[in-house]
Amino acid sequence: MFKSIADFFWMSNNFDNHIMLVALFISIAGLIFYGRSELKKSSNFKVGRILYYLTTVILLFVSVRLMYFILNDNFSYTYIFFNSELSMNLAYKISAFWAGSEGSFLLWLIILNIVGLIVIRQNDKNEAILISVFFLVQIFFFFVVIINSPFQYLWDRYPAEVAPFSFIRDGQGMNELLQDPWMVIHPPILFVGFASAVIPFGYALIALLKKDYFSMVERGFKWVMFSSLTLGFGIFLGGYWSYKVLGWGGYWGWDPVENSSLVPWLIVVALLHGLIIQKRKQALIKTNIVLSMVYFVLVLYSTYLTRSGVLANFSVHSFGESHISSFLRLLWIFFLVLGFVVFILKYKNIESKKLDLKKSNWEFLTILGMIVITLYSTFIFFGTILPIISGLFLEFPLTVNIDTYYNKISFPLGILLVIFMYISTKTTIFLKKYLKKNILFLGISLVLGILFNIRYTYSPVAYIFATLSFFLVINYAIDLIKNNNKSKIAFRISHIGVGIMILGVISSGYHSNKIQSNLLLGEEKIVGDVALIFLGADNTTKKRKLKFSIKDGNSYRNFKTDYFLEPKMNSLYKEPHIERSLDGDYYITPVNYVEGHLQSGITSGVAKAGSSIILDNIEIFFENFQKHNSSSMMNGKMEVNANILINKQKYKVGMKMDSHNGETHWHSIPLIFGSEKRKLEIEKFDIEGQLVQFYLTPNEKTVIPKDRVRIEVSHKSLIWLVWLGTILISIGMTISLINNKDIE
Repeated sequence: MFKSIADFFWMSNNFDNHIMLVALFISIAGLIFYGRSELKKSSNFKVGRILYYLTTVILLFVSVRLMYFILNDNFSYTYIFFNSELSMNLAYKISAFWAGSEGSFLLWLIILNIVGLIVIRQNDKNEAILISVFFLVQIFFFFVVIINSPFQYLWDRYPAEVAPFSFIRDGQGMNELLQDPWMVIHPPILFVGFASAVIPFGYALIALLKKDYFSMVERGFKWVMFSSLTLGFGIFLGGYWSYKVLGWGGYWGWDPVENSSLVPWLIVVALLHGLIIQKRKQALIKTNIVLSMVYFVLVLYSTYLTRSGVLANFSVHSFGESHISSFLRLLWIFFLVLGFVVFILKYKNIESKKLDLKKSNWEFLTILGMIVITLYSTFIFFGTILPIISGLFLEFPLTVNIDTYYNKISFPLGILLVIFMYISTKTTIFLKKYLKKNILFLGISLVLGILFNIRYTYSPVAYIFATLSFFLVINYAIDLIKNNNKSKIAFRISHIGVGIMILGVISSGYHSNKIQSNLLLGEEKIVGDVALIFLGADNTTKKRKLKFSIKDGNSYRNFKTDYFLEPKMNSLYKEPHIERSLDGDYYITPVNYVEGHLQSGITSGVAKAGSSIILDNIEIFFENFQKHNSSSMMNGKMEVNANILINKQKYKVGMKMDSHNGETHWHSIPLIFGSEKRKLEIEKFDIEGQLVQFYLTPNEKTVIPKDRVRIEVSHKSLIWLVWLGTILISIGMTISLINNKDIE
């Protein structure tokens, strides 16, 4: 009896939502107890701690259950059905946990809770306020995960199509773009950055409510550093994934969802420098409080932009329209209002010293840099939300042009950032005894900047940025060699990384070239600087691959690139092939592939129900599709048949779906007709649009052209400098975090 009851609760459709509902009420109770402990100075925070631990246990329990169901291919759950399949490898099945909206919110919540546990273990004297903020965010996200649950059954989502307790053999699988090793780690790292943004907000509230500015700097600084490191590293990984998988050859496209993560990261970098000034001079307290709050609100707003569906028509990364968009909007508005109200009420009580700003001192130049960063983030933010704002007033929302907006504002503000980055940490530049050395280094940098660009571009932008970047790298490299001060090493490395990254951006942007060319099957052709042979298509798996051979010295190496219709997004998936070398990458992307029999124009064509098509002088009338059971698709079994007429005789031709060794395939059910035993097959079909594409085997006299592919070869000059720069930035910030040292 006990076992059956336990099994019922384990498998109950409502069990997981019920237990998360319990965790929601526990979070509300924990918030109350922590609030009472702060107001009445009682020991209620101990009860609050216990309640927080309980929510942790529940979250881990629910998460283990979801992962268990994913790894054991329980496709009766809607979320697992649409994000996993039998043929996916283990790593991608694990990442299916956060591949969709429902799972990503649960991951957000888990990481948020773990960060809160770390705060509790630190025994902060302001634990009550900090964990109260965690509870507030946790309450919101419990609502989201309950409403947008990853534990919904398919028969609850599609009651008319799937019978209760149906056995579903396979899932539809994760979006092909997400099946990449970098995407396994990119979202979790990004969410760690998001979750840790709660702490600066909490310390800002503590500073306002208790005038505890010391904790904001001493305890809050390392969390700001940690948050900027993880969020920045997550963004860098996203850029590399974009370059490696999307096939457009870039790493940053000013996509609204990309921008929604970049904007808070720029703000937290400004906050990082502001806290250093506060630590040294007890100044900029008001500014840092505002930046701390804005940072967290922007993180929540980023979540809203990405997962509400408001940018579904403007971003390749955004989730589709969501029924939780109103709730996500309420989330960021709530914390915006909370921070704004408390700041206004406590503004006059904030105690901050004034800075003696001289044109040559470190604080003044750092503040100028912070202003530039904030302005830059503001411009990017405006460009990102323009479609949303304009959509409130216009039938067709406005969007900004990348070249005329983002790139143009990046030029002057980027130059200012590089200049302030250098002179803020090298104030000796204004002393006469160092003037000759700086002029010498500037001259060397100018020569290097010219040599770096002269063969490729005459753009002033490239020369100015290259010269400044060389100047930055040379000075900081010499400074690292001569100076053993540990407090300087970390950020010298990060700033060198910035300079190297800019050189990579200039080189890969201004020095690169691309060329397109058609290749016939078996033909060797030089495309740009690369000799290629097209070896045809590999159709032995459900994901078609195009085969090539590339000349490497006196020998040849074969490689394959994916080229198939991705069913979840109903779009053509084209994976690039990257040949790496010291002078940059050769980025090889199939643009268009045409099979030879399709080029003949007589053996393949598309017909709409109720119309005819002529193939090789044979008229084929497509009547309609035979009725089919849509629920059979859920079970991995489906047969689609088309009723046709050939010479007024009725025939049937179709396709059948089946599963073998964990993979789902469509197989033709051909029609053999006529004295010549011609074979007619269905290549593609669209039941909703009542369209079918037929293929008629050619007769002996038909001349079939060779298969051909249009290929694009891009040379991404020195693009590895971009990756090296981001790695150095992350290494410098990691060293600083470990040593707990600020920048000088």
